[in-house]
Amino acid sequence: MRQRVGDTCHPHPANRLVLRRQLPHPNPLRQRPPAPRCPSDGGPPELKDKWMKTLERCYEKLARNQIYNARIYAVVAYYAEIIHQTVKFKDAKLKHLFSYDYTLVHFRWTNTDAWFKLSAWWGSDEFKRLSAMKRNARLSVPDAQNHGGSRSTARTQQCLVTMK
Repeated sequence: MRQRVGDTCHPHPANRLVLRRQLPHPNPLRQRPPAPRCPSDGGPPELKDKWMKTLERCYEKLARNQIYNARIYAVVAYYAEIIHQTVKFKDAKLKHLFSYDYTLVHFRWTNTDAWFKLSAWWGSDEFKRLSAMKRNARLSVPDAQNHGGSRSTARTQQCLVTMK
């Protein structure tokens, strides 16, 4: 089969990227530090432990966030499929359903037993009480939140002191 010039598999020669050889940086102090080696490459065991703890913390946070978002998406799906109303994600954060209502919108990517346990927890009075308490705490001082942006922790503490 003859190559066609200009199709997606064989771009026109004028559009091909020209790879340049990476020249060493003239100032070695301004060079990027070498990427850390993966601990599985035979690095020191304390580095491997540090990597594993960091990885575990990241996975825990991802799992928490995914479960948090699953409840909100379940509220959006319940209102869309059962009640036939449109609810925005931002508004769904404030809504709570009963346990049975969460079970009606089971997501295919979740285990059925785990979904029923989550539904029971999300529908419980204790979860609703904790959710309201945490929401009120977050909203009580809106300028005091620091999410790692350009404002330093010291500046955030100053905001807290001035607000009191």
